[in-house]
Amino acid sequence: MSDSPSASFAGPAAPAFGGSFGAAAAGAGDSFAGAAAAGAGAGRRYGPGSYGYRRSEQARLGARYGQPVSGASHEAEHPLAAESVRQLRGAATRAEVEQPLPAYQEAREVHRLHAGTGTGRKLRADGSAFETGWSSAEQYRADQLTALRGGDVSTALQLQSLGIAFARQNAGLANTPYNRVRLAQAEDSYQHMLAHMGVGARRRAHSR
Repeated sequence: MSDSPSASFAGPAAPAFGGSFGAAAAGAGDSFAGAAAAGAGAGRRYGPGSYGYRRSEQARLGARYGQPVSGASHEAEHPLAAESVRQLRGAATRAEVEQPLPAYQEAREVHRLHAGTGTGRKLRADGSAFETGWSSAEQYRADQLTALRGGDVSTALQLQSLGIAFARQNAGLANTPYNRVRLAQAEDSYQHMLAHMGVGARRRAHSR
């Protein structure tokens, strides 16, 4: 878990992805989708590291750690908000852009508390708002969209990492063997996603 959200944001910069990943973000072509399909294997359209591969990624993580991964434990997290990419490309629906976009399996509670998940503000049971770094999910996506329109994928990814740092702090996951494995699976999935974008393993600022 993070020491603090501000420490996360001040940590190592997110990689300035180019090539196929940059093209997927900017809508410059279908190179990421092509790369994903090329690595997918028979019977699969999208390869490792993509949203379309999420069920296979859950199975991979469950087998590797001996602890099942499903919608009850993890949810797919987009480093680049699908809605931001939809607006960038001028697509009519998220479905037009979402499947080939990069995604990894994040712990369910963390994903639910990320600034970009859902709509509006993230509220506690008593109605008070969590500190997420943004006033609303819409504002988070707008900030990512601004970065993407400027061709700054690195900043867009730093925003997502900052949101995860806040979310992990807010989630308050108990330090149990089950949760330690869940967080290890999330980190593994994140690194696996990067590897299939052609990016080497790296330590995220919000991870210990």
